[in-house]
Amino acid sequence: MYIYLAEGETKLTVTGRQTIPFPKIDTSTNIKISNTLKRVDDWLIDNAVTEARIRNDDYNLRQFENINRENITSSDKDSAHLYLFGIISERRAIHILRNVSS
Repeated sequence: MYIYLAEGETKLTVTGRQTIPFPKIDTSTNIKISNTLKRVDDWLIDNAVTEARIRNDDYNLRQFENINRENITSSDKDSAHLYLFGIISERRAIHILRNVSS
């Protein structure tokens, strides 16, 4: 399951907290697309950090705070997504299940 958000929209986390507004989306040039993707990645990690602070979850807080913002991996994004919304994308779940069954 994917979470679809429009610019400025917020979403409730699994604890009922509102996320910060979704960042500006600009797809008019390749550079602006890259910047949009960076803003979206930062939005996700920033929300995970805030959520971990609110939960007093030092273990996950350290992990999210120490993510390399210049090289956010798919695993980092999946962890933050799961932590915030309690779901993982179907595509990722199928990939994981495929690896387990082989």
